[in-house]
Amino acid sequence: MTKISVAQITPVTGEKEINMKKMKELIEKAAGQGVELIVFPELALTGYNCGDHFFEVAETIPGQSVFGK
Repeated sequence: MTKISVAQITPVTGEKEINMKKMKELIEKAAGQGVELIVFPELALTGYNCGDHFFEVAETIPGQSVFGK
């Protein structure tokens, strides 16, 4: 059986580092409780309403928040 968790955060718009830190803390807490998969909502890294700044926060794959095998 796989233990799954769903996380909800209020991201700071355009601040990927701050949002990634929040997400990492939740991931570590969930992992400590045996969670094997944690799901965050869309745009949890960037927040909504970035306007043209989406181009600035875009990443390549693999990237800072997208890990390849």
